[in-house]
Amino acid sequence: MKNFKKDVLESGITLITEKKPYFNSVSIGLWVKTGSVYEPAELNGISHFIEHLFFKGTKNRTYKEINREIDLMGGALNAFTGTELTCLYTKVLYKNYDAAVGLLIDLMFNSLFPEDEIEKEKSVVLQEISGVQDDPSDYSMELFHRNFYGNSSYAFPILGTENTIKNFSRKKILDYYYRHYNPENIIISVAGNFEHNKIADSVNRHMSKIDSSFDKGVIQRKFKTDKVYGDFIQDKDLEQTHFLIGLEGISRSDADFFSAEVLNTILGASVSSKLFQEVRENKGLAYSIYSNSVFH
Repeated sequence: MKNFKKDVLESGITLITEKKPYFNSVSIGLWVKTGSVYEPAELNGISHFIEHLFFKGTKNRTYKEINREIDLMGGALNAFTGTELTCLYTKVLYKNYDAAVGLLIDLMFNSLFPEDEIEKEKSVVLQEISGVQDDPSDYSMELFHRNFYGNSSYAFPILGTENTIKNFSRKKILDYYYRHYNPENIIISVAGNFEHNKIADSVNRHMSKIDSSFDKGVIQRKFKTDKVYGDFIQDKDLEQTHFLIGLEGISRSDADFFSAEVLNTILGASVSSKLFQEVRENKGLAYSIYSNSVFH
């Protein structure tokens, strides 16, 4: 990573870039330090809900114009929410980097959160939650987190619950948005064929048009992991049994981080792993078996 650079810009946004001159494209991610672990119980799912609303129109673009603009650039635009972060990201030809930066910043800082779209999106997210409950693999993972982490916010489902989603109001959304989506709580990462200074100038120029209604300061996590051990069984009318076995691991900053990743690869991260070869290939006991590491 010899072309890696990092700056804190005038707006408070942290910019991280890596130039890859042999690429014809640029990938840009706008990362916010918010996800389900930052949410109070009554607002569980609000980070993911806000992510959906970013595509429903801004002060400068309707939702149709957002989609048309990225299509005309021949680019890709999407977003996702995790337990600890939310990301808007795009990939475009390097000649369109400035337009792409402007589009992401517009989505993040100028979204309108219209009342009618909020009500409409509630139905969409409730269907998404139902989809998880209908998928045995996803549902078993959600149950595992809910039981393993006990009363900790790590137990919260990223999508929220039917009850929390139905009770979201525009005021609750805006209050959370202005607290957590402030520039100091955001990292922009860029990789591809570009000059770091030009990306910094682009971000500064587009951010100069943004108002300063956001709260100040980086959001610090104030929660504990309240782990619970034992057996948890959920009866469901299915042809197959899905089960997970988990235990407390290590953090990303642990000296054994890379050793743990190697161990996971050997144990169950691929079709050549010991679990897959023994349980599926040799004994034919299951179609799918794997292991993975979750780091916080």
